[in-house]
Amino acid sequence: MSVNSARSLGDFLRSRRSRLDPASFGFSGRRRTPGLRREEVAQRAHISPTWYTWLEQGRGGAPSPDVLEVLGHGDAGGVKRLMHPELGPVELEYSAFSVDGRLDLGMIAYTPLDGEMAGRIKLLASRGQST
Repeated sequence: MSVNSARSLGDFLRSRRSRLDPASFGFSGRRRTPGLRREEVAQRAHISPTWYTWLEQGRGGAPSPDVLEVLGHGDAGGVKRLMHPELGPVELEYSAFSVDGRLDLGMIAYTPLDGEMAGRIKLLASRGQST
């Protein structure tokens, strides 16, 4: 990741974090600055607060597409689009869950958007099982 792109990512993350309303994410209490705290954003993205801070400072390296998607949306869910070598285009809805106060306990659940996609995934999974 180049210095300019790391700096741009950091600027984006700071700007996005300051525009997120803590109350809409279930956080309360007095704040010195607008938006979510770094620790709160890191928890939602299932990354360490240290790494998130480094990303904002332009020294954390390149995050994965999944981490970027959660950081970009600022929420705990959305739609994941990918290209599978056998299924072709796949769209999955995802939800991120974590145990309050435990950054090490988190899960992202993916579900097909419709019945047709669920059937294609089920058929592909059944190919890997012996009968």
